[in-house]
Amino acid sequence: MLGRVLLLAAALAATLAGPIADAEAAPRFVGRHIDLELQAAELDEVLELFAGLGRVNIVKRGDVHAGPITARLRRVRWDEALYRILRSQKLQMRVDGNVIYVLPEG
Repeated sequence: MLGRVLLLAAALAATLAGPIADAEAAPRFVGRHIDLELQAAELDEVLELFAGLGRVNIVKRGDVHAGPITARLRRVRWDEALYRILRSQKLQMRVDGNVIYVLPEG
């Protein structure tokens, strides 16, 4: 499952939790910095990873689909990494408290 998802961060303990940017406003990222490498990861695996990193709940709408995700990100805030990965798949995130909704763009 998550075997294909390689997380290369020095401090992946509870210290990674932090508030996330509201996608309705201009993106402002405030999460902890991470290093991340994904190799042909499935979207569900990626969302599960970020839910754990940010200690947030993530809800994916039923019509959301994405191909395999490959990315290498260095010293990027975890909420920005999620935002960028979703954008690369033509997806968006909406934030309501500690719940992130993943929807198709538009």
